[in-house]
Amino acid sequence: MIPIGAELRIKILTLFGTITRSEKPSNVWRIAERQLKLKSFNSNSWFIDIKKLCLLYNIENIENFLDNPLTKTKWKSFLNNKVQSYWTNKILGDSKMYSTLRYINCQYTIGKIHPLITTKTANNRDIVRIPTRTKIATGTYIFQSNRASFNKNKVSPTCKLCNKSPEILSHFLLTCESLQNDRKRLMEIIIDMGRELLAKSCFVEAVDLAQLIVNPFYYTVDKRNNEIVQNITGQLESVCRQLINNLHMKRYELLTKQQKCEKKNNLS
Repeated sequence: MIPIGAELRIKILTLFGTITRSEKPSNVWRIAERQLKLKSFNSNSWFIDIKKLCLLYNIENIENFLDNPLTKTKWKSFLNNKVQSYWTNKILGDSKMYSTLRYINCQYTIGKIHPLITTKTANNRDIVRIPTRTKIATGTYIFQSNRASFNKNKVSPTCKLCNKSPEILSHFLLTCESLQNDRKRLMEIIIDMGRELLAKSCFVEAVDLAQLIVNPFYYTVDKRNNEIVQNITGQLESVCRQLINNLHMKRYELLTKQQKCEKKNNLS
């Protein structure tokens, strides 16, 4: 997908393409020719706005399209290529500036859904795990360390479950002792399955376990091996999704119990 503003601009440029295909003696064609040739960039003319819009998408000398118009199909294809190229480069470039997206590894293709938020089944239990999974992958899941960073009051970043380390993503996924029982079995499956799948793809670099859990597709970006991607989608991803959901539910359960105990103690 591209921003809604870009979709509107495509509609505007599509209208300009229709104007270029008008008969030359027509009033609208003659107005377009005169405005584009005579008006300066400071003008409020709609056609000058079109020229600025075309420059944004690296479309130059739009006056030439009046004399040599493209067919409707070619103009549509030309526009889509220019707009998609611009937004792909912009989104991929901007995403590198956000540390919360480091696990996504700039995987973005217009018109395609990221495999992390797709499912091969109609199983409702698997579908309801997607929101939590997405928050973890995009760095928008709120840990205690996040509360400490953005709260005006003094808040400790220490994990409220084990009270031993700052609660960050790696602590939540890998080391929090209070979640160990919910983690152990699935973690062993993920390690074994990940080792097997990455061996098949001839991956020889060091593997970050947290990265593997958060986004196992990270290690397939440069491989372009559809079989490996399908295996991850059908096997490894479902286990990673289940692990994250189980840890989330257990964390929520323990924190809720703590809050109830604190309220009870305060009342007494």
